[in-house]
Amino acid sequence: MISFCALDLDRAFEIVPERHEDKRGYFCEGFKQAAFREACIAFSPIQENESFSGTTGIVRGMHF
Repeated sequence: MISFCALDLDRAFEIVPERHEDKRGYFCEGFKQAAFREACIAFSPIQENESFSGTTGIVRGMHF
């Protein structure tokens, strides 16, 4: 889930992605079109994901 915190500037938001963490690292969705649409924010990325592996040899999020 992505949350949006309004800032003092007109139409400016802080985008706060939810991190899913475990001992291997983390994964989060930085942008997701549906989340922006639900928040009535006119921005049209499809989706962007981020992952981090803190241990050598860990592979996460492999999709074909």
